[in-house]
Amino acid sequence: MSKVYGAIIKHRLRTTRNMLRHYWPSLLGLILGLAFLGNRLLALAMGGGTGFPPESKQVYYLLGALTIMNAYRTFIQETPPITVNAATLHHLYHTSYFRRVLAAEHVWTLAKNMPTALFFAGLVDGFRLSPQIIANTLLIGGYLYSGVLLSWMRYHDAKKMSRLAAAYVLSSAGLWANASAVRWLLVGGITLWSVYWTFLKMRVLDISKYYRDMAFLDEMTSVASRFDMARMAQITAERNAVRRHSLLLYRLPLKRHNAVFLKGVISTVRTSDRVLIVLLGFVVLGVLVAKTPLLDGLPFIGDPIAKAPIGVVLIMTAYANLSEILKKQLNTLIEKHGKGLFLPVSRQHLVTSYLVLGSLIFTATSLLAGWLMGGKWVLVLAFCVLYSVMFSLDLTIEANNMKFKRPITGVIRVISLALGFLFVA
Repeated sequence: MSKVYGAIIKHRLRTTRNMLRHYWPSLLGLILGLAFLGNRLLALAMGGGTGFPPESKQVYYLLGALTIMNAYRTFIQETPPITVNAATLHHLYHTSYFRRVLAAEHVWTLAKNMPTALFFAGLVDGFRLSPQIIANTLLIGGYLYSGVLLSWMRYHDAKKMSRLAAAYVLSSAGLWANASAVRWLLVGGITLWSVYWTFLKMRVLDISKYYRDMAFLDEMTSVASRFDMARMAQITAERNAVRRHSLLLYRLPLKRHNAVFLKGVISTVRTSDRVLIVLLGFVVLGVLVAKTPLLDGLPFIGDPIAKAPIGVVLIMTAYANLSEILKKQLNTLIEKHGKGLFLPVSRQHLVTSYLVLGSLIFTATSLLAGWLMGGKWVLVLAFCVLYSVMFSLDLTIEANNMKFKRPITGVIRVISLALGFLFVA
């Protein structure tokens, strides 16, 4: 058995070495960025210095970040939270060694969550060396690990979603509870239940799905360690082509007048998770720059005069990219229609359907951005209306391929960017 563990560890060390050799500049930049953000976060949370707990408002933000992290793991994350090398899975799955390897991976995953738990517990308690910080570290670590186990159970058996959702709600309620006994009862109870169900009740894994994902992950890691970017793009495209989807058109209330609209909804939902996360990141970063002192230590970005314009530009960058995604979907549909795809609707109906879809998406996004930016609701609603008008003009010009399209589109983009200043007016 020691040879098995030795081979697994040796393989990971070799892969890590190759990754560092090719990606060390990006890793160094990431480390420096995290160090700066961590320093700023400590300075904000520890306004009174270490040894003093932060204000209750800041504690709520920290608990909210933990809740969102577990929500992503429990309901959204598609990749398995516990990974095993595909070769190990293939050769050892039907042996007694596999359960030991899987248990070791669970312990390693728990160990990786503990530094995060210690950091959050330190922020909550003011980095005071006391039994309270140890207790909170264990509590937060158990909460994060319960999210991993709930994600693992959903990955192998999505039919128990209602049970997993109830477990997530109870553990999150325990995290936010004021009474210490209630926190330990709910968070600790859900964590122990998750451990019991994972190791004793869930005896059969979705092995075909798990092996397919592990083989894909191993191949991507191998290609990345060789810095073969073309092969990485090819593998990703091939995987997306055969990817299973749970949201299908025939499952929706399909009518002749809403078919194109629902098709647009599905296409938008199926947009790469990474793309959507990046766009959301632009919005969050814009809010952090414009409305918080988190990035005040950086040159230019931290300038009080430049903060609001930079924040608006970041937010409107997300809007512009989302507009391009919708325009690309419409152009693809129109192009297929021109090549012979029969659609029992007119081109204007296609454009109108995407106008309605875009307006709904931008309105929902604007309400969220306006709330985060603390803007006046009258101006936020005015932004929703005016930006929907600009998007309608842009989409109509793009769909009809009008003359002088490029300069007109440039003017529309400038006006759309200027509208973003309604968030900070």
